[in-house]
Amino acid sequence: MLDLALALTLGCAPTAALPVPPSPLAPAALSRGQDDPPEAPAPLDERAVAELVDQLTELLGDKQVSPDDKVELIWRAVDLPHEDVVEALEEGVDDKQHEVRLATLDVLGLIDHEDAMKFLAKVAKKDKKLQKDEELAAQLYKSLGRYGNEDHLALFTKGILNTKGAEFQARVLALGKIRTEEAVEELMAVMNGGGGGGRLGAKSIAFMDQVRLSLHALLGEDAGATRDKWQAWWNENRKDLEVSEEEPELEGQLGRRWERYWSKDTRDREAEEEGEGAQERRR
Repeated sequence: MLDLALALTLGCAPTAALPVPPSPLAPAALSRGQDDPPEAPAPLDERAVAELVDQLTELLGDKQVSPDDKVELIWRAVDLPHEDVVEALEEGVDDKQHEVRLATLDVLGLIDHEDAMKFLAKVAKKDKKLQKDEELAAQLYKSLGRYGNEDHLALFTKGILNTKGAEFQARVLALGKIRTEEAVEELMAVMNGGGGGGRLGAKSIAFMDQVRLSLHALLGEDAGATRDKWQAWWNENRKDLEVSEEEPELEGQLGRRWERYWSKDTRDREAEEEGEGAQERRR
Protein backbone atom coordinates (compact mmCIF):
# COMPACT_ATOMS: atom_id res chain seq x y z
CA MET A 1 0.00 0.00 0.00
CA LEU A 2 2.83 2.37 0.89
CA ASP A 3 4.44 1.75 -2.50
CA LEU A 4 1.13 2.43 -4.24
CA ALA A 5 0.64 5.67 -2.33
CA LEU A 6 4.12 6.87 -3.18
CA ALA A 7 3.58 6.04 -6.84
CA LEU A 8 0.32 7.98 -6.92
CA THR A 9 1.88 10.94 -5.12
CA LEU A 10 4.86 11.12 -7.46
CA GLY A 11 2.67 10.69 -10.50
CA CYS A 12 0.58 13.72 -9.53
CA ALA A 13 3.49 15.95 -8.53
CA PRO A 14 4.81 18.37 -11.15
CA THR A 15 8.10 17.31 -12.68
CA ALA A 16 10.95 19.63 -11.67
CA ALA A 17 13.25 20.75 -14.45
CA LEU A 18 16.72 19.53 -13.70
CA PRO A 19 19.62 21.81 -14.57
CA VAL A 20 21.59 20.63 -17.58
CA PRO A 21 25.35 20.85 -17.04
CA PRO A 22 27.29 22.59 -19.79
CA SER A 23 28.86 20.26 -22.29
CA PRO A 24 32.62 20.10 -21.97
CA LEU A 25 32.77 19.91 -25.76
CA ALA A 26 30.82 23.13 -26.35
CA PRO A 27 32.96 25.76 -28.11
CA ALA A 28 33.98 28.72 -26.00
CA ALA A 29 32.30 31.11 -28.44
CA LEU A 30 28.88 29.81 -27.40
CA SER A 31 29.41 31.01 -23.83
CA ARG A 32 29.88 34.61 -25.00
CA GLY A 33 27.20 37.01 -26.14
CA GLN A 34 27.10 37.94 -29.81
CA ASP A 35 28.32 41.46 -29.03
CA ASP A 36 31.20 40.37 -26.80
CA PRO A 37 34.65 41.17 -28.21
CA PRO A 38 36.76 38.23 -29.39
CA GLU A 39 39.24 36.83 -26.95
CA ALA A 40 42.68 38.38 -27.03
CA PRO A 41 45.38 36.23 -28.61
CA ALA A 42 47.62 34.33 -26.24
CA PRO A 43 50.72 36.30 -25.25
CA LEU A 44 53.90 35.48 -27.10
CA ASP A 45 56.60 33.43 -25.48
CA GLU A 46 59.11 36.16 -24.65
CA ARG A 47 61.94 33.67 -24.33
CA ALA A 48 61.22 32.29 -27.81
CA VAL A 49 61.11 35.84 -29.17
CA ALA A 50 64.46 36.70 -27.59
CA GLU A 51 66.07 33.49 -28.87
CA LEU A 52 64.85 34.07 -32.41
CA VAL A 53 66.01 37.68 -32.38
CA ASP A 54 69.48 36.59 -31.22
CA GLN A 55 69.69 33.94 -33.94
CA LEU A 56 68.49 36.28 -36.68
CA THR A 57 70.95 38.94 -35.58
CA GLU A 58 73.80 36.45 -35.62
CA LEU A 59 73.05 34.65 -38.88
CA LEU A 60 71.55 37.20 -41.27
CA GLY A 61 74.26 38.91 -43.25
CA ASP A 62 76.82 36.21 -42.48
CA LYS A 63 78.16 34.92 -45.79
CA GLN A 64 79.43 31.72 -44.17
CA VAL A 65 75.92 30.55 -43.19
CA SER A 66 74.05 28.54 -45.81
CA PRO A 67 70.97 30.22 -47.33
CA ASP A 68 68.85 27.18 -46.44
CA ASP A 69 69.64 27.61 -42.74
CA LYS A 70 68.82 31.31 -42.92
CA VAL A 71 65.54 30.72 -44.74
CA GLU A 72 64.45 28.08 -42.25
CA LEU A 73 65.15 30.52 -39.42
CA ILE A 74 63.32 33.37 -41.15
CA TRP A 75 60.14 31.31 -41.52
CA ARG A 76 60.01 30.81 -37.75
CA ALA A 77 59.15 34.50 -37.48
CA VAL A 78 55.63 33.93 -38.83
CA ASP A 79 54.62 32.41 -35.48
CA LEU A 80 56.27 35.19 -33.45
CA PRO A 81 54.77 38.52 -34.62
CA HIS A 82 56.77 40.86 -32.40
CA GLU A 83 58.38 44.24 -33.09
CA ASP A 84 61.82 42.96 -32.09
CA VAL A 85 61.49 40.06 -34.52
CA VAL A 86 60.47 42.44 -37.31
CA GLU A 87 63.46 44.66 -36.59
CA ALA A 88 65.82 41.67 -36.70
CA LEU A 89 64.28 40.49 -39.99
CA GLU A 90 65.06 43.78 -41.69
CA GLU A 91 68.65 42.67 -42.07
CA GLY A 92 67.48 39.86 -44.33
CA VAL A 93 66.33 42.31 -46.99
CA ASP A 94 69.96 43.40 -47.43
CA ASP A 95 71.42 39.89 -47.33
CA LYS A 96 73.75 39.00 -50.21
CA GLN A 97 71.92 35.74 -50.91
CA HIS A 98 68.93 36.14 -53.21
CA GLU A 99 66.79 33.38 -51.70
CA VAL A 100 67.28 34.89 -48.23
CA ARG A 101 66.05 38.30 -49.40
CA LEU A 102 63.09 36.69 -51.13
CA ALA A 103 62.07 34.69 -48.05
CA THR A 104 62.44 37.76 -45.82
CA LEU A 105 60.12 39.81 -48.00
CA ASP A 106 57.62 36.96 -48.08
CA VAL A 107 57.59 36.48 -44.31
CA LEU A 108 57.20 40.22 -43.69
CA GLY A 109 53.90 39.98 -45.55
CA LEU A 110 52.74 37.05 -43.40
CA ILE A 111 53.97 37.96 -39.93
CA ASP A 112 50.80 39.95 -39.06
CA HIS A 113 52.42 42.93 -37.39
CA GLU A 114 52.03 46.64 -38.18
CA ASP A 115 55.80 47.20 -38.03
CA ALA A 116 56.27 44.63 -40.79
CA MET A 117 53.76 46.45 -42.98
CA LYS A 118 55.44 49.80 -42.31
CA PHE A 119 58.86 48.41 -43.18
CA LEU A 120 57.61 46.95 -46.47
CA ALA A 121 56.07 50.32 -47.35
CA LYS A 122 59.39 51.99 -46.60
CA VAL A 123 61.23 49.57 -48.90
CA ALA A 124 58.65 50.18 -51.65
CA LYS A 125 59.19 53.93 -51.33
CA LYS A 126 62.97 54.08 -51.09
CA ASP A 127 64.77 50.90 -52.14
CA LYS A 128 65.02 51.34 -55.89
CA LYS A 129 68.03 49.03 -56.12
CA LEU A 130 66.02 46.07 -54.79
CA GLN A 131 63.23 46.82 -57.22
CA LYS A 132 65.55 46.42 -60.19
CA ASP A 133 65.24 42.68 -59.55
CA GLU A 134 61.85 41.67 -60.99
CA GLU A 135 61.38 38.69 -58.67
CA LEU A 136 62.22 40.66 -55.53
CA ALA A 137 60.02 43.57 -56.62
CA ALA A 138 57.11 41.24 -57.30
CA GLN A 139 57.46 39.67 -53.85
CA LEU A 140 57.74 43.08 -52.20
CA TYR A 141 54.46 44.31 -53.67
CA LYS A 142 52.69 41.02 -53.07
CA SER A 143 53.72 41.05 -49.40
CA LEU A 144 52.69 44.67 -48.95
CA GLY A 145 49.44 43.93 -50.80
CA ARG A 146 48.49 41.25 -48.26
CA TYR A 147 47.76 44.00 -45.75
CA GLY A 148 45.15 45.62 -48.02
CA ASN A 149 45.90 49.09 -46.65
CA GLU A 150 44.37 51.93 -48.65
CA ASP A 151 47.23 54.25 -47.62
CA HIS A 152 49.47 52.26 -49.98
CA LEU A 153 47.38 52.84 -53.08
CA ALA A 154 49.87 55.25 -54.63
CA LEU A 155 52.77 52.84 -54.01
CA PHE A 156 51.09 50.24 -56.21
CA THR A 157 50.07 52.61 -59.00
CA LYS A 158 53.14 54.82 -59.37
CA GLY A 159 54.86 53.86 -62.62
CA ILE A 160 52.87 50.63 -62.78
CA LEU A 161 52.72 50.44 -66.58
CA ASN A 162 56.48 50.68 -66.82
CA THR A 163 56.98 47.50 -64.77
CA LYS A 164 57.71 43.97 -65.96
CA GLY A 165 55.31 41.01 -65.91
CA ALA A 166 55.65 39.56 -62.39
CA GLU A 167 55.86 42.96 -60.72
CA PHE A 168 52.94 44.28 -62.75
CA GLN A 169 50.85 41.30 -61.71
CA ALA A 170 51.74 41.77 -58.03
CA ARG A 171 50.86 45.45 -58.09
CA VAL A 172 47.58 44.95 -59.93
CA LEU A 173 46.44 42.09 -57.69
CA ALA A 174 47.46 44.10 -54.63
CA LEU A 175 45.03 46.80 -55.77
CA GLY A 176 42.34 44.12 -55.63
CA LYS A 177 43.05 43.76 -51.91
CA ILE A 178 42.31 47.43 -51.21
CA ARG A 179 38.57 47.47 -50.76
CA THR A 180 37.76 51.03 -51.77
CA GLU A 181 36.11 52.72 -54.73
CA GLU A 182 39.42 54.48 -55.38
CA ALA A 183 41.08 51.11 -56.03
CA VAL A 184 38.47 50.33 -58.69
CA GLU A 185 39.06 53.72 -60.30
CA GLU A 186 42.82 53.10 -60.39
CA LEU A 187 42.33 49.69 -61.98
CA MET A 188 40.15 51.23 -64.66
CA ALA A 189 42.85 53.85 -65.25
CA VAL A 190 45.46 51.11 -65.60
CA MET A 191 43.19 49.25 -67.99
CA ASN A 192 42.93 52.35 -70.15
CA GLY A 193 46.65 53.10 -70.06
CA GLY A 194 46.76 55.62 -67.21
CA GLY A 195 47.37 54.82 -63.58
CA GLY A 196 50.31 57.20 -63.25
CA GLY A 197 52.45 55.23 -65.69
CA GLY A 198 51.89 57.06 -68.96
CA ARG A 199 49.64 56.31 -71.90
CA LEU A 200 50.70 52.74 -72.55
CA GLY A 201 47.38 51.35 -73.63
CA ALA A 202 48.81 48.46 -75.65
CA LYS A 203 50.69 47.15 -72.64
CA SER A 204 47.65 47.46 -70.36
CA ILE A 205 45.65 45.36 -72.81
CA ALA A 206 48.31 42.65 -72.67
CA PHE A 207 47.81 42.43 -68.92
CA MET A 208 44.02 42.76 -68.98
CA ASP A 209 43.73 39.31 -67.42
CA GLN A 210 45.19 40.51 -64.10
CA VAL A 211 43.13 43.70 -64.13
CA ARG A 212 39.98 41.66 -64.68
CA LEU A 213 40.85 39.38 -61.76
CA SER A 214 41.33 42.29 -59.36
CA LEU A 215 38.12 44.00 -60.47
CA HIS A 216 36.27 40.74 -59.94
CA ALA A 217 37.69 40.45 -56.40
CA LEU A 218 36.63 43.99 -55.54
CA LEU A 219 33.18 43.92 -57.12
CA GLY A 220 32.13 40.28 -57.08
CA GLU A 221 31.18 40.75 -60.73
CA ASP A 222 32.78 39.85 -64.03
CA ALA A 223 32.18 41.93 -67.13
CA GLY A 224 34.35 39.71 -69.29
CA ALA A 225 37.86 39.41 -70.66
CA THR A 226 37.98 42.52 -72.87
CA ARG A 227 38.57 46.16 -72.12
CA ASP A 228 35.51 47.25 -74.12
CA LYS A 229 33.15 45.17 -71.98
CA TRP A 230 34.61 46.49 -68.74
CA GLN A 231 34.47 50.06 -70.06
CA ALA A 232 30.79 49.61 -70.87
CA TRP A 233 30.22 48.23 -67.36
CA TRP A 234 32.09 51.20 -65.89
CA ASN A 235 30.10 53.75 -67.85
CA GLU A 236 26.86 52.21 -66.59
CA ASN A 237 27.82 51.68 -62.94
CA ARG A 238 30.46 54.23 -61.94
CA LYS A 239 27.99 56.69 -60.38
CA ASP A 240 26.55 54.07 -58.02
CA LEU A 241 29.82 52.27 -57.36
CA GLU A 242 30.13 50.65 -53.92
CA VAL A 243 32.80 48.27 -52.68
CA SER A 244 31.87 46.06 -49.74
CA GLU A 245 34.17 45.97 -46.73
CA GLU A 246 34.33 42.18 -46.86
CA GLU A 247 35.77 40.35 -49.83
CA PRO A 248 33.00 38.41 -51.60
CA GLU A 249 33.21 34.65 -51.88
CA LEU A 250 34.59 34.20 -55.35
CA GLU A 251 33.68 31.08 -57.30
CA GLY A 252 34.63 29.53 -60.58
CA GLN A 253 37.94 29.78 -62.37
CA LEU A 254 38.55 33.40 -61.40
CA GLY A 255 37.88 32.65 -57.75
CA ARG A 256 40.28 29.72 -57.78
CA ARG A 257 42.99 31.83 -59.40
CA TRP A 258 42.57 34.58 -56.83
CA GLU A 259 42.72 32.14 -53.93
CA ARG A 260 45.70 30.32 -55.39
CA TYR A 261 47.72 33.51 -55.86
CA TRP A 262 47.23 34.80 -52.32
CA SER A 263 47.50 31.43 -50.58
CA LYS A 264 50.88 30.57 -52.07
CA ASP A 265 54.23 31.63 -50.67
CA THR A 266 57.86 31.05 -51.65
CA ARG A 267 57.93 27.68 -49.92
CA ASP A 268 55.01 26.49 -52.05
CA ARG A 269 56.75 27.63 -55.20
CA GLU A 270 60.00 25.92 -54.25
CA ALA A 271 58.11 22.68 -53.56
CA GLU A 272 56.41 22.90 -56.94
CA GLU A 273 59.72 23.56 -58.71
CA GLU A 274 61.30 20.59 -56.95
CA GLY A 275 58.38 18.41 -57.99
CA GLU A 276 58.64 19.57 -61.59
CA GLY A 277 62.39 18.94 -61.52
CA ALA A 278 61.82 15.40 -60.27
CA GLN A 279 59.35 14.76 -63.07
CA GLU A 280 61.85 16.01 -65.65
CA ARG A 281 64.57 13.76 -64.21
CA ARG A 282 62.27 10.74 -64.39
CA ARG A 283 61.67 11.44 -68.07
